[in-house]
Amino acid sequence: MEAGAHKHAITTAIHSHPGISQIFYTSLAFGGASTPNSVAHVMRAHLATESFLKSLTTSPSSSTPPKRIQLTFTAIREGIYSESFPMYTGFFSLTSPQQEVKLSQHDGSGPGIAWAKIDELGEATARLVNDYVEFPDGFEYENQVVLLSGPREWSIADTLKVAGKAVGKEVRINMVGIEEYVNEPIVREMLGEHGPGDVPRQWATAFEAVREGETAAVSGELERLLGRKPEGFEVTVRAMAKAKD
Repeated sequence: MEAGAHKHAITTAIHSHPGISQIFYTSLAFGGASTPNSVAHVMRAHLATESFLKSLTTSPSSSTPPKRIQLTFTAIREGIYSESFPMYTGFFSLTSPQQEVKLSQHDGSGPGIAWAKIDELGEATARLVNDYVEFPDGFEYENQVVLLSGPREWSIADTLKVAGKAVGKEVRINMVGIEEYVNEPIVREMLGEHGPGDVPRQWATAFEAVREGETAAVSGELERLLGRKPEGFEVTVRAMAKAKD
């Protein structure tokens, strides 16, 4: 979804329900904790939407005389899903594991990714909303960008070691140029129909973002909101592999 669609959804909600006072918006963990820039194509619409939300908190209304809009927001950058690891590992398959995967201009070394389990991200996000509902006057995330990421950073190489171990396979990384990557049959198959434009080429920018350290930030907020330690990436992958047996 593009930023224009995000903006339309937000403005429609505000105009349809004038009593709205707080907006929760979930995006991705590219860009770290609060950086307003990212080289990852998939993050650009989210950054534009975060910027739009910030503008709403200071923009005058269209009434006469104009009044400040009493609106706050919380933008939640949810960590990179543990369950999405195949997208960052050349579409490594737990059911038909490859001996070699191709990565776009990336050798698998760090900085890496602070993986987080989808269910736990959803639970933590729900707790944030609940905190606002119960204690709106003391809500500490007002007009803030919040990062929810996993408890440690994993390089792509270490990620593949975990996945390979879960299925008893040693996996080699083959770093290739962007042209070879975007034309790789499995990449075209998995990404070719996922949106407008050249999606495989757009997705290749995610590897650049990982290489730049955009997904390596570890935040304690996920653990704090859950009230327990988040599930480790290796635990999630083992469960995924077992479920596919």
